[in-house]
Amino acid sequence: MNRVTIALFIFAVIATCEGIYWDTIHLEIVNYLDPPSDVIIHCKSGDDDLGIHQLPRNGTFGFHFKPAVFTGTLFDCSFVWPLHIEWFDIYVHLRDECDHCTWRIKATGPCMYQDMTKQFDLCYPWNKKKKKLAS
Repeated sequence: MNRVTIALFIFAVIATCEGIYWDTIHLEIVNYLDPPSDVIIHCKSGDDDLGIHQLPRNGTFGFHFKPAVFTGTLFDCSFVWPLHIEWFDIYVHLRDECDHCTWRIKATGPCMYQDMTKQFDLCYPWNKKKKKLAS
């Protein structure tokens, strides 16, 4: 390949990445706990701490961000309600292919809305808890 071809190829790759991965992602979390209960959520990435928020039943918390192109983006959230402490990777760059990601939080785990089915039918279990080390 000559230098012009290589330069055009690199430009095309960067332009493609910019169009696909640099779009703003809108993420929304909905409290769908049953039996109804408030949930306290705390979401963060390696770069951003979004603070602590209390959501009533059907309450929502939303945020937006631009994913990192080469390193990927990960947001994890903790969820606390009576007798429960859970956490989940609410956005994983290689897993979640959405510009507007909406999650319902249920006692069994979060479920993501799917455009194709028009339902919250992509459900995941909570992340496994880290084991305590023996003293």
